[in-house]
Amino acid sequence: MGRSVHRAISSSAHPSALARPFNARALDVNELESKFLVKKADRAVFDKIKSYFEAKGWVQYHTDDYHLLTRQLDTVDRRLLQDGFTLRIRGNCKDRDINNINRSDICAKTDKRELPNGALLRGEYEARTNSFEQITLSALLKKYPREDYPEIHDVLKGVKAKDLMEHFRIDVYRTRYVLELPREETGSGKRFVCEVDMDDVAFVLDIPGLKQPLLFHHDLEVECEALLKPCEYDLHAGAKACPPMSVAELEQAMTVLKQHLVKAGGGQLKENHLGKGERGFRALDRVESVLLQYLSPNTACEPRDRPSALRTAFVLNAANDNRGAQVDLSGVLPYLRRALRNHDIALRQ
Repeated sequence: MGRSVHRAISSSAHPSALARPFNARALDVNELESKFLVKKADRAVFDKIKSYFEAKGWVQYHTDDYHLLTRQLDTVDRRLLQDGFTLRIRGNCKDRDINNINRSDICAKTDKRELPNGALLRGEYEARTNSFEQITLSALLKKYPREDYPEIHDVLKGVKAKDLMEHFRIDVYRTRYVLELPREETGSGKRFVCEVDMDDVAFVLDIPGLKQPLLFHHDLEVECEALLKPCEYDLHAGAKACPPMSVAELEQAMTVLKQHLVKAGGGQLKENHLGKGERGFRALDRVESVLLQYLSPNTACEPRDRPSALRTAFVLNAANDNRGAQVDLSGVLPYLRRALRNHDIALRQ
């Protein structure tokens, strides 16, 4: 913590899946998407987007809000993030119960590059895992053998499960839509199907001894991702037989989609190139100085006498009724000191 760990977007920083030709082989491990943050975290924008695409008649499939919980992983010194990668375990919370995760997966996201239209192309390696709480890389490496996917093995080279720790959690309420744009919209004469996720995102520290996690950042995100291969959400009878789009055709279709999405949001969407994991690390760094002020043993008063510092550190960046995590941390100071030292922060005893 306390240093910049975000690396500029690059298409040549690592020999990842992006270095290969964009063809059927690459579809297994690539995602093509555009990301937006909602200005002032106004949830009414989600309703506007829903109404816009329903009125167009382009909605193929949609879900009601469901609950996802992510453990953001890295080494103690954030080796993966510094190299431009992120790693997480994400679970689906059954019936929105955060203590009842009925399935989970582990996912590594590798180098990304920005296309001329602002869309992002990124490697994504995902595998189902048996445990949300246990950190293991075996399922990921087994699904993607080195002889076929050398890039993910290069990314994780020298990284062992025992080297990884949870830095924070990401708590998401998601509404998913699958849209099919009319062929005349894309100009290619081919089907273009995409997924639009509208996410209410809370970034938290799950601290033993506290009944409620500490919230250190909140935002609303809209992601639109091209479905590069048939999936369970593509309800078209002939989906598997449809010819794939070229890179140029996909770029054009994503440009059209982005234009409609911006219009649907009523000017309240801001383009964003950072994934949730990257945003979480940045936000955590921003509250570091306040945490240190709160935890410092060299101040004239006890931590419990400095509620203003705590409120500054843990407050929602949104206009809603949540006032942030205004709690007494005196019982968990030893844990927090250990956690901060793991991030190379020296606290004088």
